Formats: sequence, structure tokens, C-alpha cells
Amino acid sequence: MTDDAASGWSRAPATIKGPMTSAPSTRLSILRVAWAHLGSQWDSSLGAALALLLALLPAGLVLVDRSGARSDLRTVIAASGGLTLQRAGVADTQTFDAFQRQAQGLVAPRLGMYMDGGSARGTAAPFHLASVASRQPTGPTATANVTVTYVADLSQRVDVVQGLFPKPGSAGGESMVTMPVPVADRLGAQLFDVVCLTVPNGDPTAAPWCARIVGLWRPMAGADPAWTAPNAQTRLFVERADFFTAAGKQPAENVQAARLYTPRAGAVTPQNAGAVAQQMKEVRTATGKAGAAQVTTTLDTALARYATTSVTSFPVELLAAALVPLLTLLAVVMARWYVEPRLQELALLRARGWSRRRVQRLVLAELALLGAPAAFVAVVGMLSVLWQATDGHIGTRPANLSGGELLAIAVAVAVLVVAAARFFDLARWAARQSVLRLEDGDAAAVGLPFWRGGDGAGALVLPAALLLLVPRVAGAEGWRLPGPLDDLVALVVSVVGLVLLVIAVLPLLSSATGVIGGRRRALEGTIANLQLRRWWQRNAAPGFLVVLAFAITSYAAVALVDQVLDGPGGALGVGIAVSLGIGLVTALATAMLAYGLLFLVICRARVDYYAALLVDGLPATTVRRSVEIEQQAVLVLGLAAGVVIGMLLLLATASGIGLGGQAGVLAMPPAAAAVVAGVGGTAALGLIGGLMIAGMVRRGVVGFRLVEQGWRAT
Repeated sequence: MTDDAASGWSRAPATIKGPMTSAPSTRLSILRVAWAHLGSQWDSSLGAALALLLALLPAGLVLVDRSGARSDLRTVIAASGGLTLQRAGVADTQTFDAFQRQAQGLVAPRLGMYMDGGSARGTAAPFHLASVASRQPTGPTATANVTVTYVADLSQRVDVVQGLFPKPGSAGGESMVTMPVPVADRLGAQLFDVVCLTVPNGDPTAAPWCARIVGLWRPMAGADPAWTAPNAQTRLFVERADFFTAAGKQPAENVQAARLYTPRAGAVTPQNAGAVAQQMKEVRTATGKAGAAQVTTTLDTALARYATTSVTSFPVELLAAALVPLLTLLAVVMARWYVEPRLQELALLRARGWSRRRVQRLVLAELALLGAPAAFVAVVGMLSVLWQATDGHIGTRPANLSGGELLAIAVAVAVLVVAAARFFDLARWAARQSVLRLEDGDAAAVGLPFWRGGDGAGALVLPAALLLLVPRVAGAEGWRLPGPLDDLVALVVSVVGLVLLVIAVLPLLSSATGVIGGRRRALEGTIANLQLRRWWQRNAAPGFLVVLAFAITSYAAVALVDQVLDGPGGALGVGIAVSLGIGLVTALATAMLAYGLLFLVICRARVDYYAALLVDGLPATTVRRSVEIEQQAVLVLGLAAGVVIGMLLLLATASGIGLGGQAGVLAMPPAAAAVVAGVGGTAALGLIGGLMIAGMVRRGVVGFRLVEQGWRAT
């Protein structure tokens, strides 16, 4: 808390052995004190709030990726249309019905789960316009071809603007037609006009086929766009009986029967797109062998191409999985960094008569305030996901969320629960403090498992290397396991290997840091070298955060550049690129946040030490320079180690499972340009961002807002 804020507090006498018996002041409500704590050291408050917010982003990666995959799939399906089986020479009802049954028998056993029941259709062409409302056609319409079309479910695909749909026998034997409004406007036809057609090159003495226009309509989403295109052929839509009457005017080879199948809503998903494409190819093969019909579709090739280029990629899943331990540890460490500097003030509240339970409620109230931005983002994000998953029908249609999305949401909730549990534990610890004797902050510190100093590094390197190499040795097909995520076992194995490798590297970094600091012969170098000795052991958890964050950043950078350079292009694959970008920003922000706040906490802990140096006559520039040397050594080594580990992770997974492709499908390793650009970008962003944050810390702490307080106290 600042001096001005602290001046309003009453300090307990030095002889107090326990809490005062007086009731707490009504001015010091929990909410007022919580707001005062948040503003007193805004940097740690901001860091804790950002840590809780970043904990949501692994789920955001998966949700954005899945959302992009669904959007890409809808684009592919809309552009490709459905599956059509058609046969020429079907001029009578018996042959027409037999064809429809045969088509259904070919498609339903293979694609019944993914396609609708099919729409029976027929066309008879070409015809020419003889008259429209007793008027002779002129211009291009006089010689333009006209098609008489039968669509069994036309009423479900169009919206009637004028008139109605004809019913068999409702006009005493008079043929009736409907047509799109744009086509009628082009012909100059109106409702209830009679249209007569003749067969070109037919018998000139034959009577034309005439029908009355009884309905004008506009297409809905399920209609064929070609019906109303600007250059669309003139079509007259009739019922079944009238269709065969008109077809009788044409030679049999000019009459065609068809059956159109369209994908069911939500049946084709990014996960089964490849299987649907394979089933369509089997329908094409079976139809050709039976000689039953001709298959017309581009959906099979489009889905096959989509399945290999736009389906959820392994790098996104691996990136999301790797961020989980990183952000969990960040939230735990930030909770400690938030509570520990406020112990004195919490102890003063205990001395003023606050009970332990009330102090705990205060810390938890501060947690609620810190978590409010994360809660808001989580609610807005979930509403956005549900809106996209239900096509804008939240509450009226079930959300089409995959198992991977549900697992990602559950993991994000679990990370927040871990952070809340850590805050609760720290609240209990803080409530036990006495104003006369504060416990050492190391009692609440977070230690890393398996830490045995430099001697334990070799014991962890071997299992880490084996875990990272397992995906490469086993091959891609070994990871095709059923479950919420395509490669859940591969994700767990790779992330565990990554974590063990980072832990194993920390003792080596400690030795290298001492060597770098020892090269500085000046006084500031000597001071920095004293602080750099066993630096990574004393700051194991924050150091682990920095190295792991840079490793994930480098991996995400290479994967993102590779996706941009070698991705499918166009609108496809945007979800993967956006997800990788989110992961890159998240990992880099975590590295910068951990690095900056770590040195902020370190410098605050050294206030008395730096103040003593100033009292002894050491120039402030020398102290500042010693901190700068320490910061640069930690930044360079942490960044270098992270980049090397990230490239090892890339080497272990890229060629076996594939960047930018379907998980489990063999793919080429990332291009050299992607590796160079990714590593160079990570190094540049890490150095520039780290140096800027380091300068801010030095100006704020060693420049000397806090040190001067210690100097005056001395």
C-alpha cells in the first residue's frame, strides 16, 4: 500500500500479543479494503487479473479452431452442393419410380447417416416458347431453350409470392406451372397467364403443350441457385402428372430422371469429413459397376481436400495442451506474488480486531474482483461459441459442440479452480499472520517436483527425450485413437516430455548464468554475479515459466508461419491460423508477464540491500546497471533455452503428425523458411519485449521509488 493510503491506518502498539478486543471500524469494510489493496500495488493486481484471463485462452484456441473448421466445412458444402444420381431416357412413370428406388438403394446404406432422404426430380428439354398470354415471344426468348422441371419437394424449397402450388386434378385437367419471379419478369409473364411450348425440330402440325401459371415464388435456402441466376435457363416447374404429359412431347432420350441428396444439418463434421468423402467414392464406384446412373457431385473431392487441409490440426491441440501447465503455474505463482506483499497490511487488520475468517473473506473478495474480467470474457466467449454452434438459435437448438471443445472448456474451468484453491490456501495462511512476527514468504512458495539441483538434470533428460521421441518412433497412425481429441495420448506424452525437459534444463542454465555474470569485472558486474549465483534454483517456478513460455512461443511461431506459407489458402484454414496466433500471443504474454513481475518482486525484496548500497555511497547508476546485467543474463539464457526446446518439440512432432494437416496424417516437415522466420520472430519479440519490460522495472524500482523508502528508513 502507498504511504498516503497507509497513513489512514492505525498501527498496533509494539506490545500487542494478539488481536485487539475492539470491534473493527465500520469505515474498513471488506469491499473498501479490497479496492484499496487492488490499487495500492496495481502492478501485481494487474498481473493476477491477466493470469486469470490468460487461463481461458487454451480453451479459446480449441474453440476458435473448431469454429473455424465448422465454418470452412459449411463453405465447402455450400459451394459443392449435394450428391446427384441421374439417368436419361426415363420417359414413363414406371421407369422413373424404378430408378428412384435403385438410387435410394445405392445411397441410403452408405450415406444414410449423413444425407437426407433424397429429392426426386425430372427434366424434359429442350422446348421453345410458342406464346405467353397469346403473345408471340420476341428477341432472344423466341429461340431460347425452355426446360420443364419436376421437383417432388419444391414447396419446401421456395416461398410463394403470388398464387399457390397446383394440386393434381384441381383445374379439371388443365396443366399448371409455377416459376421464379425473376424468370417471369424476364419473360413478361404474369400470374394466370397461359404459356405454350413447342418442341424444336418437331412435328410442325403437332399441338403445343400449354399450361397456366398459377404460382410465382422466390427460392429459399434449400433451392438450387441456378434456378434464379441472372443467366438462368427458363424453367417451368410442374407436378408429377403434368411432367410426364409434357415429357411425352419429347423423345425418350431428352427426358432425364434424377435424385438429389443434400447433407443433413450437422451430420457432416470436421471429424468425419474424410469418412463421408470415402463413402461418396464408394457410391460412385457401385453406381458405375451397376450401370444404374451417372453420379454428379464435387462434394466427395471437396470433402477429401478439406479433411487433409482444414480439419483441426495437431499443432493447435498440442499448443493448447502445452499452455495448460504453463498457465496453471502462472496463476499459482501470481496468487503468491499478489498476497505476499500485502501480509503486513493483513496482519494490521488482525491487530485491529478482524477475525481470521473476515481476513480470509477479504482475500477471497479480492480474488473475485481480480477474476471479474475473466468471468466476463468467459461468459461472452461461451455465448459466442453457442451462437456459432447453434447457427444463431441459442436455447432452441442443441449446441453442436465436439468432445474436444467440451474437454477444453472443462480444462479451463479446472485451471481457474486450481487458482481459486491457491488463493484460498494463501488466504488461510495470511489470516494466521501476526503483526509482530510475519512468516517467511518461502513458506508459501511453489516448488518444482524432482528438483535435485544440477545432479538431477541427467536423470530427467533421458525420460524427457524418450517421451518426445515416442510420437516420431511410433508413427502417425499409432495416434489415431478414439476420444474427445484425435490424439489425446500423443498430447499428454508430448507435454509431459516438454515439461520434464524444461525442468532438467534449469540447473544447466544456473551454471551458465554464473559464467556470464562472472565475465563482468566492474563493480556492477560483481554485484550482478552475486545475485546470479544459483538464480534458477532460487527462482525455480518463475524461471520454469519463462523458459516454457518461450519454448511454446517458438513452436507456435513456426507452426503459424508454416500455416500461412503452406496452408490451403483463401478462406479455408483461417481458424487454424487464428488459433495459432492466439497461442503465440498467449505464450509470449506469459513469458513477458512472468519475467517482468519476477524482477519486480525480486527488486522489492532487495529494498534494504539496495538502500544499504546507496547509503555506503554507491552511485545509483551502478546499482541500476547491476540489475540490468542480471536481467539481460536471465532474458538471454531463458530465451535461448526456450527456443532450443521449442525446436526439439517441433522436430519430435512435425514430420510424424504433420503441421497444417489432419492429425494422424503424414505430412512434410515445416519449410526451412518457416523455421527461420519463426525462430527469428520469437527471438526478436522476446528480446525487444523483455528489454522494454526490464527497463520499466528498473525505472520503477531501482530508480528509486521503493529504494528511497528503504533509504529514508535507514
